[in-house]
Order: sequence, then C-alpha cells, then structure tokens
Amino acid sequence: MLDQMMKMLEGQQIGPYRLNKFLGAGGFGGVFHASEMVRNTSVQEVAIKVIPESSDDKLIELTNARKLEHSNLIKAYSVGEFTFLNKYLSKINYTHLTTSCLLPLAFCLSSLGN
Repeated sequence: MLDQMMKMLEGQQIGPYRLNKFLGAGGFGGVFHASEMVRNTSVQEVAIKVIPESSDDKLIELTNARKLEHSNLIKAYSVGEFTFLNKYLSKINYTHLTTSCLLPLAFCLSSLGN
C-alpha cells in the first residue's frame, strides 16, 4: 500500500526537489531519485526519503543519522518535517555494500552520542 501511495508522487515537486523516480519503500517511507531544481534547471541529483507521517521519534532518529560521517555511509544533507535528503548514488550494489562495509557497533553508538 505504501509503495502504491509513494509511486503516485513521481513527477511531483517538494520544495526545490522534483521526484523523478520512486526507488522503493521501507519502514520510514519511500525513497526517490530526485533533482534539485533552480529556475527549472536541475542543479543536483539527490535521493530523498518522503516520510508519510511525522513524529518526534522519527525526527530525532533522522537528525541523529544526519550527524553521522564515515566513508562507508551515504552523506545525508538535510532533515525536514517529512523528508530526509541524501546524496544520490547510481548503479550501486547495495547487497555488496551492506555485507562488505559493516561499521563497528561502538563507532555507530559513539557517533550518535555526539
């Protein structure tokens, strides 16, 4: 059901971001390949997660995730009430990424605490 709802957003614009293609959905919402638009010109390709309903818990988790920086993590640009903006990586094997680039738990926990 979430997939169908998110798929309907393809082609729509949220702020300066045009949702080009629905990539998939998870626990938080749907992820889109999007273009940051300035004067009807694409200036940057991004991945944007659209969150159907906001909550304080989700906002805290996303804000903490945005603080993480590591060479094995996809850079998060910003957090909004209903959006989470990341660097867009095309043609990547996510299965390989998640099985070959695991981060130590201690690093993850210490990064969230700062």
